[in-house]
Amino acid sequence: GDGTFDNDTIAQPEYTPGHGDMTAMKFTCVMTVYPANYPYGPCNLIEEDSVTITLDPCTGIDSPKNDVFTLKIVPNPTHESVSFIIEGLNNSALNLSVSDLQGKMIYDENISRSAVLKFDVSTLPKGVYFVHVKSNGILKTEKLIIE
Repeated sequence: GDGTFDNDTIAQPEYTPGHGDMTAMKFTCVMTVYPANYPYGPCNLIEEDSVTITLDPCTGIDSPKNDVFTLKIVPNPTHESVSFIIEGLNNSALNLSVSDLQGKMIYDENISRSAVLKFDVSTLPKGVYFVHVKSNGILKTEKLIIE
């Protein structure tokens, strides 16, 4: 490969793939072991082994090129109330839910069309929450920050 090792003198170095490795989506590492006193000692046996590593191109989930709908949260951060603005559904049904960082469902409602929904957050503890909108098999998640 064309990458680099962080330390080529230890038994467990870390390899960072280079551009050629990433383009080919694989690279071959060859490990060569020399005796400690090579080439001057009585033992001059050199051992070599190789392994081919295939890279996984998955770096996340791509967003659809033509988003079916949009979700806006305003104001964000907030401390009293927030509006969830959902547009572009063309009268498709959706599910809107809000959960805390532990996954506890704070709010969950099925809605029949695009909408602007006001949500009172004044009684919720300060922190980060997740707003999930699902429609036609597409899920969008945005962070909501309550101060």
